[in-house]
Amino acid sequence: MTYRANARREAIRQVAEVRTRLEAAEDALTGAGAALKEVEARFAAADERVAAAEDALHAAYAGREATRRERYAARQAHERAAAMMERLQRRVGQLTDQLGGMPLCTSMRRNRFVHVF
Repeated sequence: MTYRANARREAIRQVAEVRTRLEAAEDALTGAGAALKEVEARFAAADERVAAAEDALHAAYAGREATRRERYAARQAHERAAAMMERLQRRVGQLTDQLGGMPLCTSMRRNRFVHVF
């Protein structure tokens, strides 16, 4: 009988030990659940910040493209204006040379370019 009594006491001791370990594991699980919720909340907040940063980056890319198009249009307009200015300067030079070669008229009647109506 003592063998059975000792075996029974040992089984009760082992069950108590298992219950203690089970309670500790349940406490650890509860703590891990709370930590997991905190980590999930921090992840969600970080994910929102990343999404906002990506949106800002896409907006910046779109703004950069719009600015590039505006810069290209301004460069084209500048090149057209510069070419027109060069043509006008060349034409003014031609007209100045042409007028410089004409004799000056002292009389209105003799000036063939003046028409009196």
